[in-house]
Amino acid sequence: MSKPLPLEIIHPIVLYLKDDKKSLHSCLLVSRDWCRGTVNILWEQPFHFLYTCNNNKKNIITSSTSLSNLSNLYNTNYNSMNNNKCQCSEKKRQLQATNLLITYLSIKYNNELIEKNIITNIMTKGENMMFNYFEFLKSLDLLELYSAIQDWIQWMNINKSMNSSILNSKINMIFNKEYPSLKYNIFEYFFTYSLKLKLLSFDEEFILRKFDNNNNYNNYPCSSLIKEKLRDNSWHIYLILNNLLELKNPEIKQIFINLSELVFTTKSKKIQSLFLISKNCHNIQKLIIRINCDFRNLYDETNQLISLIESQQNLIYFELIENRTYTNEILKSLKEFQYNSLKTLILKDVFISKDDIILFNLKILQELRFNRCVYSNNNRFNDEKKNDWVDLWLPNLKHLEVDFLDKYKEESNELYSILLRSSPLISNI
Repeated sequence: MSKPLPLEIIHPIVLYLKDDKKSLHSCLLVSRDWCRGTVNILWEQPFHFLYTCNNNKKNIITSSTSLSNLSNLYNTNYNSMNNNKCQCSEKKRQLQATNLLITYLSIKYNNELIEKNIITNIMTKGENMMFNYFEFLKSLDLLELYSAIQDWIQWMNINKSMNSSILNSKINMIFNKEYPSLKYNIFEYFFTYSLKLKLLSFDEEFILRKFDNNNNYNNYPCSSLIKEKLRDNSWHIYLILNNLLELKNPEIKQIFINLSELVFTTKSKKIQSLFLISKNCHNIQKLIIRINCDFRNLYDETNQLISLIESQQNLIYFELIENRTYTNEILKSLKEFQYNSLKTLILKDVFISKDDIILFNLKILQELRFNRCVYSNNNRFNDEKKNDWVDLWLPNLKHLEVDFLDKYKEESNELYSILLRSSPLISNI
């Protein structure tokens, strides 16, 4: 009999398969050692795996697709994408979502779930829980969690196990809550017990989905997730998040204290959420955010973003998406409060003016990217700000990309030249 592989060898193999949920699931079944080496990766972001398409289609989306075009692709062409959308079984996905949520609920409420006939011995197979899966949960997307609850409710209704109102009532009794929303109670449950959570996202743009080396969408979102986006449940999720942030529950506050990554690309206004997060979250190292609400709220939302930036102790990565105005104020806050920490600055579909250029003067910045940006002045980068440019110095910048919209290519090239002269470590033009 051959000797089993040591964990030191199993771990890099499993890590190589970290985006392949089918292979990871197979690894669980090899042996006890393989199970132990795999379970933490598979359960690190289980809802992300749940809504990853099993039948990835090539060339639907490429890395050059802008965020606005991506939204149009999902929103306007969804009905015409029937031949390209994923072929995942809706029934199978609903069952998987049900089992996934039941597994998490069973960690704390297994006996109560059996007593209320929400689960049976057939569903649990009479086995004791092998792991506390909350210990592995590092990444949670609110849209994915919301969609899983939707799928659970639909599964219960279709299979006539119980209708949603009865399910609501029974779950409320288990949680000992009077709050009428099943979704709210499950969100609160996850926020209470996900003590190892590092990344929280409300990612309508699916920017956490990766591209492979051929510019194909490697983790294409399941069409059901796109459908949930089209139904615009964002406002409901936003209200749930705000209500949770306003609670004085110490466990929930601890979740936000421990967060190191925040992704917030929802189009819904985020004023209250950003205000509450800035009060509770001070250790964010990676922040990806979209400022694209209506003009009535744009100023207030920008100010709350600035407050969030100022409240962080060690912001290393900042990505701003679809900002149409007040870019100058946001850059000022980065320069003033994250001067000694910020290493990556990415601006996508953002309006940039010549007055902003000196604000890129961040001494430890290593990566600076402009993707499909818009030049917001009629005048080009001319000599009236030349004295400011003389002081521009980026001694640690190693990666520079300047990509404005086609109509601003001349301004884009001039900005690139200015930044290149100020970056001694960049040798390739």
